[in-house]
Amino acid sequence: MPPRTHLAPRTAPVLLLAFALAGCGGGGGGGAPLAPPAPVVVEAPAVPEIEGYLVGGSAVQGAVNLSIGDNALDDTLVAFVAFDLTGLGAVTEAILHLEAGNSIGDPFALGDFVLDHVDAGAALDAADADGGTLEAAIVTFPSGPSWELDVGAWVRADQLAGRTTSTFRIRLETATDGDAANDFARISSSDHASDAVHPRLTVTYVP
Repeated sequence: MPPRTHLAPRTAPVLLLAFALAGCGGGGGGGAPLAPPAPVVVEAPAVPEIEGYLVGGSAVQGAVNLSIGDNALDDTLVAFVAFDLTGLGAVTEAILHLEAGNSIGDPFALGDFVLDHVDAGAALDAADADGGTLEAAIVTFPSGPSWELDVGAWVRADQLAGRTTSTFRIRLETATDGDAANDFARISSSDHASDAVHPRLTVTYVP
């Protein structure tokens, strides 16, 4: 009697394929979970139509400094910085960087700087001197060569409200001291020749 030949079962290739798929996670969902997206850090662009300062009902834009305080006519000077949030994911942190310019007179006799969160619309105008306030006095800060202010809560509020711009008004605690003298501080603007001193909003977000 000739020797018997042993043939592999017909189902073997199917079983091997099943084991291969299981081993690479194709059939059981047992692979490692995907890592969450890494946070992204960017500088939000300034909005030149809103950045500037107001004095005597007029908007001053394009100057190398933003002026805050009062002048010899006892007009109040208030400044504005604004940043474009378009295209950002969910913001987790936002730091506003400001650099001081030279001061005229004694501006800090009018108190410390005060930062208001505002909605100035599409462009700066006289109504923004005390209008459009979303939340007043969110941060108060003294004189200094530079500042880093945590404004993350208000940038997130803008996103939640559907606003594509975050705008902040900078003023001194007292509108005017009535002494008929120029007393104003200066903060470098986005029109300054040195990029290093421009107002900046550093935003961390999750894409």
